Formats: sequence, structure tokens, C-alpha cells
Amino acid sequence: MTQTRAARVLVTTAAVSTACVLPAFLVGAMAVQLRADLGVSASGTSVAVGAFFAAASLASAPLGRLTERRGATRSLRAAAVIAAACQLGLAGLARSLPVLLAFLAVGGSADALAQPAANLLLARDLPVHRQGLGFAIKQAAIPIATLLSGLAVPAIALTVGWRWAFVASAALAIASITTVPRSPSIGTGLVSRPSRDRSGDMPLPVMVWLALGSRWARRRPARWAPSS
Repeated sequence: MTQTRAARVLVTTAAVSTACVLPAFLVGAMAVQLRADLGVSASGTSVAVGAFFAAASLASAPLGRLTERRGATRSLRAAAVIAAACQLGLAGLARSLPVLLAFLAVGGSADALAQPAANLLLARDLPVHRQGLGFAIKQAAIPIATLLSGLAVPAIALTVGWRWAFVASAALAIASITTVPRSPSIGTGLVSRPSRDRSGDMPLPVMVWLALGSRWARRRPARWAPSS
């Protein structure tokens, strides 16, 4: 595997993962502007963000299996396209809470497609000794999205309007498509090729419950503190 291919895999997984999770954090960061413009309550914006992660949880298992069939690179491109369409829809069509919920649910599905696709690309294309770094960079998508969402408030939402923040985020999603390798996975990593034997797969209902639990644990704040 060439150094160029390895670098592109790292850039792709980070860029697409960030672009696909960004809508949820943008809504949270710009909640004040959204509430004033759309006339929704604070609980309404919270439900909207919850719709994103609920859709991502429910869709993660079936879309993960779809990724194995369609391939990592094609799935990453599709996820970025869906994320861009979601954010352009939010920018141009969001006028009420139900529309906001619908587009964020679509965005959550894009994230559910991007995550297993990014994992699969790293597992197949990165050598084993580089996969720790690769998965660490990919997991940095969430803090990067949080940072970009925070910066979008003073830079865009408070100057030209919150809708333009979603336009900029859609542009990022479209730009991330250009980073995806043109050729499919070359199979030099830990997982060389997909297996057609599904006998060892975890049952789909169990996978759905695990996905819901992991998303809930990620979003739920800690309620304990170490004793002194």
C-alpha cells in the first residue's frame, strides 16, 4: 500500500465522518437562532437533535450490512451526498419543527451509513500497525464537528444567518466526496475481503439494541463524580 493511498484513506474517513455528523451539532450550537426564526421551543430543538441520533441508531445495523455489499468507497460517497442534500434542505426548506425533524432524521441515516463505511475502509486498506492511528483520526470527527459548529455561530449565524451555516456545511460534505479514493478497497488491512458466510453475524435485533445503547450512553451526561 502506497503512502498516498494511506493518507487519502485517513483524510476521507475523517472528512466524510465529520460532514455527516455536523448537522446535529449545528442545530445544537444555533438553537437560539433556530428557535427565534422557526418559533420552536427549547425542547423542540432537543427533540430534533434526538431525531438525528435515533435515526442513526436504528439505521446503523441494516446500513452496515448494505455497506459490506456495496463497498466502503461507494457507501462513503452516498453518505456524503445524502448529508449535503439534508443540509441544503435544512437551509432552504426548514420552516417548522416537523420539517426540521424530517431532515435531521435523513441526516442521521447518512451518519449511520458513513460510520460503518469509514470503519470498513480503514479495516481493509490500512495495515494493521497503522489502524490505531487511523481509527483515532476517524473518531476525531465528533470533536471536530463540535468545534466547527461553535465557530459557525459567530462567523456565520450571527452575521449572514443560520441557514448559511448549513449551506457551508453542505459544501463541506460535497468537498469530502472528492477525497474518497476512486478505486475500491485494495484489501491490504486486517480484513482482506468480505465474507459471504453470515453464520457468525450477530442477530439484527441485538445489533439495533446495542446501537441504541451506545448512542444513549454517548449523549447522556455523567451523573457521578469521584469521591475525594
